[in-house]
Amino acid sequence: MNKESYFSPEQFAEAIKRLAADINPYERHPQGFKGKLSGHSALLVIDMQRYFLETDSRAFLPSGSAILPRVLSLIAAFRAAGQPVFFTRHGHANGDRGAMNRWWGGALEKGSGHWPLMEEINGFCRRGDIVDKCRYDAFFGTDLESNLLALSVSQLHICGVMTHLCCETTARAAFVRDFDVFMVADATATYNYELHLGSLRGLAQGFACISWSREYR
Repeated sequence: MNKESYFSPEQFAEAIKRLAADINPYERHPQGFKGKLSGHSALLVIDMQRYFLETDSRAFLPSGSAILPRVLSLIAAFRAAGQPVFFTRHGHANGDRGAMNRWWGGALEKGSGHWPLMEEINGFCRRGDIVDKCRYDAFFGTDLESNLLALSVSQLHICGVMTHLCCETTARAAFVRDFDVFMVADATATYNYELHLGSLRGLAQGFACISWSREYR
């Protein structure tokens, strides 16, 4: 499978312009995000871990480091607005023989060297912010839904990695739980442009409004 640096610091503006044009025909709600967070919004930062962002990992994403500043800016914006932020951390217990392990021929083990969140992300975490998960869906087997409902959250904004796996699966799961979902297109990343675009097109048509990090500043 081809891995691409389709997001890079030097060409980010052009990449966003291309991505917006390619998503636009599929958007059911092209008016999207109006630039103002509601009082019932939360940010979900998915799997910004060493496993996906460090070059010596088998799951390294070439575009991952390019979205990191945008993810950090989103966290800062939500914190400044007094809105909750949650961080998922993916990992499997030793001996887990579930479908993900069978599919990938092994999976990220809890406590391993690549398991922690990136230091830049971890610095923003507070007690109770981290959601440990072992499936693509951040709601599966976790307290995420009850935590969101306890805070009266109705609008969930999603960023992180990977777009077509954990981000997309979680967005769909949020939608069927009646959350209004926003996917931040330039603060998510996956292996290549084709997978990124295909995922966002499907979400834009049936599950999520597409938003952009600049709209939150």
